[in-house]
Amino acid sequence: MAKCQTSVFILFLSLGIALTINRVPVVAGPLEESLRIADSLFAAERFTQSYEIYREIFATGRKYSPAMLLRMAFIQEGLGNYDRALYYLDLHYRRTYNTLTLQKMEELARQRNLYGYAYSDTQFFLTLYNKYRRQVYFILLSALFLMLSTLVWYRRTRRSRPIGGIIVFILLSGLLVYLNNTAGQIPQAIIREPKTPLMNGPSAGAGLIEIAGRGHRIDVIGKTDVWVKIRWQDGIAWVRENNIEMIRP
Repeated sequence: MAKCQTSVFILFLSLGIALTINRVPVVAGPLEESLRIADSLFAAERFTQSYEIYREIFATGRKYSPAMLLRMAFIQEGLGNYDRALYYLDLHYRRTYNTLTLQKMEELARQRNLYGYAYSDTQFFLTLYNKYRRQVYFILLSALFLMLSTLVWYRRTRRSRPIGGIIVFILLSGLLVYLNNTAGQIPQAIIREPKTPLMNGPSAGAGLIEIAGRGHRIDVIGKTDVWVKIRWQDGIAWVRENNIEMIRP
């Protein structure tokens, strides 16, 4: 019995580490020096030069700091490129879950009548969930461990299967998998072209729904060839993939 529980504990401990670990943004070697130079240029208000270096660092796909994203957003807003500013603010929010960043995005979007940035009750609860993801996982993993230990003990002592307990264990396991893989992870993109046709089908010959401006944030729900299926207003639309920029998860 003790050996069994020890094995179970090690299994869930490993699972917990895999689920809750967050990689720390690191920029190493030459990139670290480039970042230092860019920060110095930004502090000296040489924003264009600093942004070019930040953009090169960003393009490498390496990890970058939330502070760098905020500086990039600040520079792009100052240049009037509000769609790029919103893009970097969105990335910053996804790394920090800072409600101030979310409110800044909503403010910029409201000033330009952009769709997809409303700070809803759903967004509020998703923010809370993402901020306390580790604690949620820890509670669920602890509950699963205790439940499994109880089930093993019950099976050994009562010689029967507690169906209710097994069902609860399966439901908790399913909730853990769902939260880890899907909750709050709807793919999104930002329209980057000023006159983007939104069609009612994945074809240039389909009916035109609307001509959308740049900066709108959209949920991505599918793809066919070069056409991306999106949620638009209260319905569905299709847009060419070269007219949008996916927001990195």
